[in-house]
Amino acid sequence: MSSSAYTWIRTRDGSPTLWSNELGESFRSTKGAFTESWVAFVEPVLKAAREGGGAVVGELGLGPGTNWILATLAFRAAGIPLRYAVVERDPGSFRAGLERWREEGPALLAFLASKGLAIEGEAPIRAALAEGTRALAGDPSDAFAIFPDFASAAGTRADFWFHDPFGFEVNPDGYSVQTLREASGLWAPRGRGFSYACNRRFQDALAEAIPGILVRVVATGDAGLKRERMEFEWHR
Repeated sequence: MSSSAYTWIRTRDGSPTLWSNELGESFRSTKGAFTESWVAFVEPVLKAAREGGGAVVGELGLGPGTNWILATLAFRAAGIPLRYAVVERDPGSFRAGLERWREEGPALLAFLASKGLAIEGEAPIRAALAEGTRALAGDPSDAFAIFPDFASAAGTRADFWFHDPFGFEVNPDGYSVQTLREASGLWAPRGRGFSYACNRRFQDALAEAIPGILVRVVATGDAGLKRERMEFEWHR
């Protein structure tokens, strides 16, 4: 698919991602879209959720929904409950993703199988896409613009946070103190956050926005990607 706004490209690990023609940047790493989502976001939360019995995930920067589709399917395969909500200003990119994930069903299943997560048939993919399609009817004025039921559930907050807007250089507002303060209002009293961005300005903004937050840069564990990602923990 190509339009004035987006173009689909194939990344080095064989998985697709959207390219923003306006910003001149891809939504996921050109070195490996599925791989990046897995090592930076889905895998560490899945591991923590196995120990805790479930997860409530919030994400800033849904894009075409790579993190969302992989997490939804991975948790389904592992038999672990997952609730997922997002903040996204441009639902158009997610619409493009829903179309693409229908085509990429075999690739999604093969990738998860390589991680030891077997899914029989494509029924779980169809169910996830139906959920995503329904979510697009949400009110864009909601804090969680695509999955608004999350915000309306009394007392529900994200205990895992995927901070995943476009890169710092093209979208500094996504990493600003103000944005992080607003985002933290959607977090549970304690939890963990993840980002593929790990530059010093982002770390400093986190420290200013959320006093006492613990930030650490960790290895991605994949030689084909950028070597580091970031995790942060809060306790309020």
